[in-house]
Amino acid sequence: MKIEHPYLMFLGDVPDALAAKTATGVVDWRKDWCTGQLRLPGCAADTGLPDISVAEAKEKGTRTMVVGAVNAGGQLPEHWVASIVEALNAGL
Repeated sequence: MKIEHPYLMFLGDVPDALAAKTATGVVDWRKDWCTGQLRLPGCAADTGLPDISVAEAKEKGTRTMVVGAVNAGGQLPEHWVASIVEALNAGL
């Protein structure tokens, strides 16, 4: 499977950089493939990419949103769903 780039890195509202290690790893190795990061209020992680919305990412040619963070317990938090569905509806 080929995951189309460029990427929008989704960080949710994780409490620290360790919880966003997937996003951080992608940015470290392929920053040129990333258009920005999407952080929810309270997010303490930061990849150093610009904060952009799904709409802004789409305008920049983003093809895929990478959920690059995980919360304790590894379950998708309900309050992340709207952002993920928005990205899916935008074709990411």
